Order: sequence, then structure tokens, then C-alpha cells
Amino acid sequence: LFTVNIANKYYGECTSSDTVMIHVIGGDLFAMVSVSDDLICENENTQLSVIADGGTGNFTYLWTPDEGLDDPTSVNPIFTPLNISDIADTIQFVCTVSDSITFYQDSVSVVVLDYLDAEIGTDTIAINYGELANLEAILEDTDPNNFIFNWSPGELVQDSTAYSTQTTILTEEVTTFTLTVSNKLGGCISSDTVNVVIEGGEFEAYLYASDTTICENETTQLIAEAINGIGNISYLWIPSEG
Repeated sequence: LFTVNIANKYYGECTSSDTVMIHVIGGDLFAMVSVSDDLICENENTQLSVIADGGTGNFTYLWTPDEGLDDPTSVNPIFTPLNISDIADTIQFVCTVSDSITFYQDSVSVVVLDYLDAEIGTDTIAINYGELANLEAILEDTDPNNFIFNWSPGELVQDSTAYSTQTTILTEEVTTFTLTVSNKLGGCISSDTVNVVIEGGEFEAYLYASDTTICENETTQLIAEAINGIGNISYLWIPSEG
């Protein structure tokens, strides 16, 4: 309660007074922000939260930047990353809490790791016996230097840590290869598989004669038996005399 008294400077009889009552509502405004997970992959999301206290008790919230937030005016918005082109991006979110009289700000940072969905592009690769299969991850516009690549079984590829490699010579009719991709900073793991199918087999040929010992006035029949191989098989006997 405040009282003001006014008197004439020269005539003390002329006086007046008035009072005013001031009500203090609430107290100092305070806010604290947090995040459910401060390290996420590009294909994940995380929740921001703020707790406010003091002031008038009637709070409004505004999060900045608002890109990727489902509701920048919510007390606990969900953040879903947009396109991340670097190996990792650090985004600092600031929450401004207002009670219509004053405001308070607090911030929190989220690290978003670049994510690559491992994709080989096909389920099956068919090759002829003795050929090598090309194995390659689909990168689109992604920088391969942000990731670790691993092909397994590693002993059946020429470079198990390259995003593009070749197989060794395979002997099994079907061999399954798995590509695993992870961010170099850790996590964000994805995988894909492909079956390499061998058509045909190791080409073999066996020669026979109906009679391996004959007289000069006799004949014998030569027989060739081809096994495996691909396509049409042709034959050429040498020497051709007789």
C-alpha cells in the first residue's frame, strides 16, 4: 500500500492525499528445457520438453528454429530431422517462455547423424560360372565418406569395406551377401542382402573311343561328353585327318 501526500508549498492548509494498493502476482519466471535423446539418426525423432515456474502461471511457448518440429508452440514438441548432408549436424533449440509480463529463455542441443538406408538395388544377381559379380551400394546423393561399409562374407569379396566391390570366383550355386552400413561417428546401422546365383558350372569334357585298338582296315567311333558350361557347345577334333 502506497500513500502520496500533497501540500501547497506556500499555504500548508491546502493538502490532499491518495493511496494505491499494488498486488504482486507470482514471482521470478524460470524455465528449464530438456530432450529425450540428444543424439539421434536422421531417420529417428526426439522429444523436446520445457518446465516453467513462477511468473503469472499463464505460460506460452515458442521454440526456434521451428524446422522439423511438429508444433513449435507446444510444451513438448517432437523433432524429426530434415535432410542432413554432413556426417553430423548440431541443432540448438531455444525455447522462449512468456507469461504476458516477462519472458525467460533456455536452450538445448541435438546432434543428428547422417543416415544411409543400405540398399543394393536388387535381390538376385545371376552370373556364369567363373565370372565375378559386381556388388555396389546405392548412394544417391549421399557422401560415402560419412559411412562405414561392410560386406560379408568378407573372404568372398575383393574389398569388404568398399561401397563398391567384386566377388571372388564363387563355387556355390547360391551365395548370400550382406551389406551393413553405419555412420562413422557410431550407430545408424542398416543392412541389405543379395543372392548371387551361378548359372552353369565348371566346364568339363570327357573323350571316349568305341575301340582304342584297331587294325588299319577298321574304324572306331570317337565320343565327346561335355558337362556343365553354358550356352551352345561346339566341338572341334584335331587332327582332322581320317
